Amino acid sequence: MDSTKMPSELIMSAKWDKLIERVLLNAGYGLFVGMAASFVLTRGFAYRFAMTTFGMGVGVGVACERSSADFRKEE
Repeated sequence: MDSTKMPSELIMSAKWDKLIERVLLNAGYGLFVGMAASFVLTRGFAYRFAMTTFGMGVGVGVACERSSADFRKEE
């Protein structure tokens, strides 16, 4: 057995760890950017809430799309 090749369980575990890390970071960044934009651009609570959650959703979507590409990639 080749000692330089990692077992598939460890590869998948690393990919899932990276996915969780990306989702948390990008959701936080999206939340911050959405909140900042909502305070500048809108006045009502409902509009601010909508913009903030939209920014957070965009961050989660970007993280999932990047991680999806990692899962499809062969190593």
